[in-house]
Amino acid sequence: MKRVPKDRSGFISLFVRHPNAANLTMVLMLVAGIYAIAKLNTQFFPTVETKLITVSVAWSGASAEDVSANIMSAIEPEVRFLDGVDRIRSVAREGSANITLEF
Repeated sequence: MKRVPKDRSGFISLFVRHPNAANLTMVLMLVAGIYAIAKLNTQFFPTVETKLITVSVAWSGASAEDVSANIMSAIEPEVRFLDGVDRIRSVAREGSANITLEF
């Protein structure tokens, strides 16, 4: 003979005694989830603030003068008039060019 505990005030025993309470709880959770999804703030492309961009170009074997004349003279005019550019710094080295844009 099994002994049944006298305390039947637990959460699970409520659902055993009232099967509609479990269904009602499930429906309330689904409605709350649908409401939360509707209010969720999402962006496909989030807004990102960039203060500094560096453009680096490598050209192995080229002198600093060749890098300046061929690479930097082509890139600088294109990036100079981008919206919000405050300052441009360019450095030509042997085999590479670095252009830094400050916004």
